Amino acid sequence: MPLDRTWYNTLVDDSGGGTDGTIIDKADIDALMDAVDAALLGIGAPTDLLLTTLSPAALVANTNDYSPGAGTLVSIQATTPINLTGMVSTGANQVRILANIAAATITIKHESGLSLAANRFYTAAGTDIVLATNAFRLFVYHSAVGRWRPMIDG
Repeated sequence: MPLDRTWYNTLVDDSGGGTDGTIIDKADIDALMDAVDAALLGIGAPTDLLLTTLSPAALVANTNDYSPGAGTLVSIQATTPINLTGMVSTGANQVRILANIAAATITIKHESGLSLAANRFYTAAGTDIVLATNAFRLFVYHSAVGRWRPMIDG
């Protein structure tokens, strides 16, 4: 059985301008998920994996050292445009998908000194990441460097 894509199928594809929908083309993620499905089947691993979804309280201001709890898919609601400067990791090499489910923009800040070093986001481009409404981004906590890294940079 393939990965559960229920949450993913509700996302809107970006028009290319980076201001609506997902930041990347959904076809790229489809290909990635297909490859994961094939790899899991190839090693005999269970393929009915479900993401643990978190729906923490809405963010009402810029947030440092964000701690949404243990889980994979974090549905973030912001009542006003905010900056997210860092996120607490609950384990080495953890994966988190941040999904903006509200109308306000969420800006993921690159290397902000407002969060502890071990909780910061790092992009190779050295730029912030803007999560518009219905946008999502996958991050991996790279324990060797102590930073959250986006799967796709920019």
